[in-house]
Amino acid sequence: MLKEPLLAVCLAFAVTACATSENPASQIRLDATSDATAMSSFSAMAEALTSENRQELLVAMLKLNMTGVNSVYEVIQNPDLQSPSIARIKDKVDGMTAQQIIDLANRTSSVEAEVTAE
Repeated sequence: MLKEPLLAVCLAFAVTACATSENPASQIRLDATSDATAMSSFSAMAEALTSENRQELLVAMLKLNMTGVNSVYEVIQNPDLQSPSIARIKDKVDGMTAQQIIDLANRTSSVEAEVTAE
């Protein structure tokens, strides 16, 4: 008689543990309601990642900011391009997770970027 409720509690605990064991960064989505919320949610997203994945995300943000830029002259002429930020591309990545932002940058950007260790 006591076995059934105990089994139900154990199953509930196991399901909860599985549901919450997912990487927290994969659950964070970019909130593009305003520049401030975009920057805040992007920061939280980056902080939840490993250092390697954080670098990938930052490179993806840079690549998306530079999409369509064909020369250094364009960067010099456009102050927004001189300080790339998530706020500039927030509408493009609204509601996306870190991995979705990285995938979008890899799919759509022709910009090549390489991170090297110093």
